[in-house]
Amino acid sequence: GLFKNMISHNIGQFFTLQYFKFFNRYKYKSRIVSIFEHINSASHVCVCLPCDEKDFNESLVSIEQFRQIFPKAHITLLNCTDQRIDPKKFHAFRLLTYDRQQLTFFGFPSSEIRHDIAISKFDVVIDLSLSFSFVNTALSWLSNAGLRICFNNPKRDNLYNFVVRLDPETKWEKSYQQRSEERRGGKECRSR
Repeated sequence: GLFKNMISHNIGQFFTLQYFKFFNRYKYKSRIVSIFEHINSASHVCVCLPCDEKDFNESLVSIEQFRQIFPKAHITLLNCTDQRIDPKKFHAFRLLTYDRQQLTFFGFPSSEIRHDIAISKFDVVIDLSLSFSFVNTALSWLSNAGLRICFNNPKRDNLYNFVVRLDPETKWEKSYQQRSEERRGGKECRSR
């Protein structure tokens, strides 16, 4: 039952990640993208909410900030039904939810979910998961978004084209508060 299902999900996810990494490395070489151009011109943005309950609750603090970063974009929140989100509170966003029952035998998102992602034609995908989320990673990669952003994690780093590095001891909420304070203090974020 449950043990067999867990094993099949782990095996399926391992081979799927290897497939993505192979094609990312050899077939679909990631092109260099201008982050600021993508952010300024984005018309469709997907924010993948964390599946982990603790990360999910902390990430909700930042959701409204995306409206300021992408004022003209249609923003979609991708969310697992395990984590409840109040549609009234986030009425300015499109909600795209999936249920764990919509995952295949090998833990891959169903064709229905993949179709919803494909027809949305996202310009930017932002994965807010601190811990590895196979579904968020798979859907981000399958979106073909020009800019895919995540927090560092060795299982997914080379499947995104912009990785935010955090100290492993830093909590998500604390990291976000530091970024907000830097913006209010007038400090600029510079790339090297």
